[in-house]
Amino acid sequence: MLENRLSYSLLKGLIELQNNTDIVVFNPHSTIELSVEAFERVSFVQNFFPTYSTLKKNGLNVSPLITGEDKVGASIIYCHRSKTTTLGLIERALFITNPGGLIIIDGAKTDGINSIFKKMKANFNEVNSFAKFHGKLIWFTTPKDVSKKPNWATTFKTLPSGHFTHPGLFSAEKIDVGSMLLANSLPELSGYVADFGAGWGYLSGKILENSEVKKLDLIEADYNAIIASQRNINDSRVEFLWNDVNTFSGGPYDYVVSNPPFHISRIPDPDIGKEFITRAKKLLKPSGAVFIVANRNLPYEGVMRDNFQIVDQIVAEDGFKVLYGRKPKNSTVQL
Repeated sequence: MLENRLSYSLLKGLIELQNNTDIVVFNPHSTIELSVEAFERVSFVQNFFPTYSTLKKNGLNVSPLITGEDKVGASIIYCHRSKTTTLGLIERALFITNPGGLIIIDGAKTDGINSIFKKMKANFNEVNSFAKFHGKLIWFTTPKDVSKKPNWATTFKTLPSGHFTHPGLFSAEKIDVGSMLLANSLPELSGYVADFGAGWGYLSGKILENSEVKKLDLIEADYNAIIASQRNINDSRVEFLWNDVNTFSGGPYDYVVSNPPFHISRIPDPDIGKEFITRAKKLLKPSGAVFIVANRNLPYEGVMRDNFQIVDQIVAEDGFKVLYGRKPKNSTVQL
């Protein structure tokens, strides 16, 4: 059983929630163990598809965005790895929570919860906290006049390149160097293509410059990135898929192109990229190929050789490498 600051605080009477209170939980973990699940009217907001999918399968009332203007009696926010995103969630919670209703924020030290606590103390009265299990729980009541709080809203913005992005997304402030390197290294593509972990759509836009590409599946787990990519790309050949690459069952593809993430939390995890490569093998045609860009130090060559008959490093530049794998081993794709 996971150590849980909120459940502990409810059990000990530090925080009290009424059973008939409408509650919204922002950014819950897939393994969430909340006493409030037993309450009558709890909804969850999670825009990361793998977590959303798990919560949905567990029977919870979950959606990627909060819609409508209905007020709730309490909001619970789990810190995002991006402080800007966490503040944006708090902003949204303040907007939808009735005056006098509880705002509860939970996070580990590694999530930057201490910085969030200082920010709340500087802007609200009677901010309470409870430290346990290498993290902190924060709570305070929604003020009657929330218009006087700082503006923490996270909204879509336009880069100098003309692309739309959103705070908290990968490469939200500028086009990623690795993605540009990969785009400039691609040959003329054709047929049925997939962009794994497409983000806000930079690579997909470049892929669609090839007139021989018949269809492109843009696959991305972050709902905000899907929204941004839809604003960045206007092409009938693309399908925007909010999904998890590692469980996605599309294809078969002629090409897979990817700049895979190497962390979801603040801790780097090269296994994510390895899983993308393995998934590419499973979804490619027997003659298909994958193009992957990664930091030079990430150990992807071995898994590429395990999954493809021919593997080359086609470019190494600016701290990045582009790997090219052809002819998936033991292909079982039905054409």
